Amino acid sequence: MIITEKKPFEEVKKQIDKYNNIYVVSCGDCCAVCKTGGTEGAKEIIEKIQAETGKKIPEAIVIEAPCDGRVLKRDIKRVEEQIKKSDAILALTCGLGAQSIHNLTGKFVVPALNTKYMGIIEGFGTGKAVCFGCDTCVLVENDDVCPYAQKQKCTKCGRVNASDAKMCDQCGNASFDKLEIESCKIM
Repeated sequence: MIITEKKPFEEVKKQIDKYNNIYVVSCGDCCAVCKTGGTEGAKEIIEKIQAETGKKIPEAIVIEAPCDGRVLKRDIKRVEEQIKKSDAILALTCGLGAQSIHNLTGKFVVPALNTKYMGIIEGFGTGKAVCFGCDTCVLVENDDVCPYAQKQKCTKCGRVNASDAKMCDQCGNASFDKLEIESCKIM
């Protein structure tokens, strides 16, 4: 599943500032599970935009998987006229969904979310970062654990460093212990 997080609202507000007629497209799959999209995510951001900017956002659509061009094309037909009238689309989707929306509609798309990584969902709103899509999968060589997703802890000072660090960024030590991939909140 693609794990997303909300962009800071001030960043989104700045991006939509010059647009008056905004249409919201929200992901009903990965982003809904991450609590960054879906019906609730769309409702939350619309209310916040209206309260803080005075802009009216009359409608939104939740699309099951906007990153799937076939699903997007099918579902967007229901709101085609509203999309045509809009100045921009606010996307509560991963980067794949945002680009898919732009490619289909030709509209300027403002992503309201950051795409973080691919993860395993353990429960509603929690998961594990297990893949960063690095293009050179080395799971077989690493006992089915992605070394890029796995953090390491300095044996000298105990600081947690990135998985590919050669030296501790705090003390300069070059000896690390691998850490277990922990569950984290993904909302």
